[in-house]
This record gives sequence, C-alpha cells and structure tokens, in this order.
Amino acid sequence: MRRTGRPGRAARARVRAGGKLAVGRASASLAEWRETKQAVFEREGGRCQWSGRPGTDYHHVVKRSAGGSDHPDNVVLLARKAHDRTDWPYAKGRLVVTALGGGRFKLEVLFARPDD
Repeated sequence: MRRTGRPGRAARARVRAGGKLAVGRASASLAEWRETKQAVFEREGGRCQWSGRPGTDYHHVVKRSAGGSDHPDNVVLLARKAHDRTDWPYAKGRLVVTALGGGRFKLEVLFARPDD
C-alpha cells in the first residue's frame, strides 16, 4: 500500500476537530489532556517529583499502550532528565514510578541484580 499523504495528517485533523488523541484505545481529547496536565501541574506545584526541579514532562505511570489512562492519578510531573531515566536499562539504574493512589507516587531507582 502506498501512502498518499504525510504521516499523521489524519491524526492532526482529528485532534483539530476536537476528536481523541488516539484511535483504538481509551484516550483524552486535546482539551481533556490540557485539563489533566493543568491538574497535575497544580497538584505538584510545578516541580519534578524526583528532583524538585521545575517539571516539564508528564509521565504516564502505566503507559497508555499498556491500558493506562490519561487520568491525573496515572500521570506524574518530572523534569526532562528524570523522565529520560524512566526508560534507562536497569543496569544503569532505571527510575521506576509506582502510583500509590490519590495523586501520590513512589519513585525509586532500581538496578539489575547481578547473576548468581
């Protein structure tokens, strides 16, 4: 099949028209996502929950692709470096975020265990 338009054109048009951000799974509209980000920013005082620095990235504790929602209880505010660290290999020390409920989270760095 040959692609006739730029990738993402249909998605951009759908979002501009007020539709959902993703198709095929539960997703917020752009307006709902903005409300979620504002609620998370206010809840956390604009600060990264790991470093205390100004927060710039919104991290889904349970990824949307794994069934996570865009609800504020599943989103935490992190600084860019902390957010990057959530994808690091465990050998380097991955930042793992666990939701405790009520907008509270446990953040810890986990390392791979050496083979016995």
